[in-house]
Amino acid sequence: MVLKEKFRYYFFSLALILIPFLPVLAYEIYLRFKGTYLTYSENAYGYFYSYYGKTHPTHYHRWNPGQVVTRDFKEFKYEFIANSMGFRGTEFHKKKKANSLRILTIGDSFTEGFGTTNDSVISAQLSNLLNVNPKTQYEVWNAGIAGSDVFFCYQLFKDILKEFDIDIVLLIINSSDINDVMLCGGFERFLNDGTTAFKKAPLLLIPYKYSHVCRAIMHSFGYDDALLSPGQKNKETEVAIEKIAQCIVRFDSLSKARNIDFVAALHAFPDEHRYDFNTQDDIRKVVPYLEPNNTPHLVLHEPMSKYLNPDNIDSYAWPIDGHFNGKGYHIMAKCIFEEINNKYPELLQLDTVEETSQNTIDTIGHTTGLNGYH
Repeated sequence: MVLKEKFRYYFFSLALILIPFLPVLAYEIYLRFKGTYLTYSENAYGYFYSYYGKTHPTHYHRWNPGQVVTRDFKEFKYEFIANSMGFRGTEFHKKKKANSLRILTIGDSFTEGFGTTNDSVISAQLSNLLNVNPKTQYEVWNAGIAGSDVFFCYQLFKDILKEFDIDIVLLIINSSDINDVMLCGGFERFLNDGTTAFKKAPLLLIPYKYSHVCRAIMHSFGYDDALLSPGQKNKETEVAIEKIAQCIVRFDSLSKARNIDFVAALHAFPDEHRYDFNTQDDIRKVVPYLEPNNTPHLVLHEPMSKYLNPDNIDSYAWPIDGHFNGKGYHIMAKCIFEEINNKYPELLQLDTVEETSQNTIDTIGHTTGLNGYH
């Protein structure tokens, strides 16, 4: 009898403690089922990921030479083999052929071509647009790596790629760089031992990661996925924009020192074409810092919006993943080609600009797997 009484006592005591939490538990289950506060990585790839507190063994991203990289997600599946330098696409050779012009595209997952097959990435489609000129052979390399930002790209070029025989560096960036710098820092992320360390994780990261109720409460107070309050977000955004601009100017100077032309191409996310360009994280905010330094740059927002709008964006990009598909990357390559010819025609010196720029959206890569499947 004594044991039964003790069991009842502890059972009802525990029940009294837990009962107030049952509504919270029910709300947690409801929020998880509804998916209201899923992060980008949870929605697209099925797991929570944050740059906070992460480390990296080098100062840049590359694949292992010959590595088979498989992209198998909800909306697309394909694979590619990294070249001997650890990048996607054609092999890199130090010296170029006579009568050729070599362009290095460098950037993040959009430059890599996340969401489509090898023949539909920006570098491949830009090569197709350029090589209608029989007098000049154009090589367009792909040094885009998912997870990179302008600082990783700078270090990659400085430490490895500047030694190659390159005519033009085309740095392709977007608003994700602003968020990356807020979470990872600028040049201070690169440690003297050759490793990389991002910003320390805030204490709220753990409850935010595991509790959707916590996310609901934080978002109701204006906190974002980076766990920044509105005031902090404003301050960190301005700091990030200035750091990015300084890095771009530095990138341009380094390229010029190697007698290499440099162009920064700023583009919008598919969702920015879906909703609005004029967001707090608008990468175009770096332009006022670039112009006084005469840093060559292209702003692709308006040129691409001639083709992309809220009504058709799902034909050019993956709604869940958020990257372009092959058709969307063709739009970007086409606009880069046209904008360089409009703003810096001396860089390419093509004889058939008028003819080539009239190519239809479907001319290039009509068998390139534009749906993103191999």
